[in-house]
Amino acid sequence: MQSDGTELFEFVSGYSSWADYLSDMKKDGTWGDHLILWAAVNCYATDVRVISSVSDHPDVILTPIHPATNTNPLVLGHIQEYHYVSLQRQKGKVQMNGKT
Repeated sequence: MQSDGTELFEFVSGYSSWADYLSDMKKDGTWGDHLILWAAVNCYATDVRVISSVSDHPDVILTPIHPATNTNPLVLGHIQEYHYVSLQRQKGKVQMNGKT
């Protein structure tokens, strides 16, 4: 439930119950949605910045209800109507310009 009393299930479409929604979300290969991202933000108590693939769409910053101190925000990209991707460079990976 949100702080204003709104039930989170109101943001879920296509499912008849929480159990059906969660059962589908736990399957391998199922992409998380905004509600799952909101849960992760609160589980890990850190901000998440989402950068959209739509150029005129502003970044979205999700902040946990009870944020931890001294955490680095997670930065994700959101590919329109597809899924979220990590935007943090992996250590040791070569960039397009050949630098690591």
